[in-house]
Amino acid sequence: MRIYMLLLWIFTAAFIMAQSPTKTNRISIGKNTVIYGDGKYEKLLNENLEYNELDGYSGDYDSVTFTPYPPFRIKVYFGKYNKNRESHIQDQNQNILIWLNFDSVKDNTDYLERWRSDFEMSVNKGSSPPYIRIRDYVTYMPEEYSKRYFNADTTLMYSFDMKGEKINNRYGHHKAILIYKKGKMLTLNCFLTEEGLNKFNDKYLKDIEKMFQFKIEEK
Repeated sequence: MRIYMLLLWIFTAAFIMAQSPTKTNRISIGKNTVIYGDGKYEKLLNENLEYNELDGYSGDYDSVTFTPYPPFRIKVYFGKYNKNRESHIQDQNQNILIWLNFDSVKDNTDYLERWRSDFEMSVNKGSSPPYIRIRDYVTYMPEEYSKRYFNADTTLMYSFDMKGEKINNRYGHHKAILIYKKGKMLTLNCFLTEEGLNKFNDKYLKDIEKMFQFKIEEK
């Protein structure tokens, strides 16, 4: 009987461990915000970005899985993150979900020009994964705005038409902010409910302007 109970305990423990998400490669960028990354990524963040975690916002990489809208599946499936998770920040009312992506950019001029001049998206359903073509409509924010709020060189704002689709059956609107400084780039894909969209300019954008800033270089 004891052997049976021991085997049952071992099997149960192994099953629970197999179902639990791994906690390796996680970075705390704020008291209540955990994202995916390793030591190299953490060093990249710490050397370049300041993050001010506001009350009412948090993010646990392991706690939320996402069913992404097709334009974002290429990044989710084939990017450096797991298939159904994203580094994210979410407000306590769940009116905004922010996917985070921070990286180095080798050819900054061409990259930014591509986003500026070739924006609007179309998806070719016959390809696998869906092919995204980007055409117009990126807004370059004034240089003064970039320096004042993000200590950055360039800020782009743009949005995808979600065409009635929703992330996790909740977030049906999208706005994004791309912030660039000297070869480093932070992209914030913001997914919004109807209420979140209505409050984006007056609340959520102002909150984001307080959250992230490139570090001031030492002279």
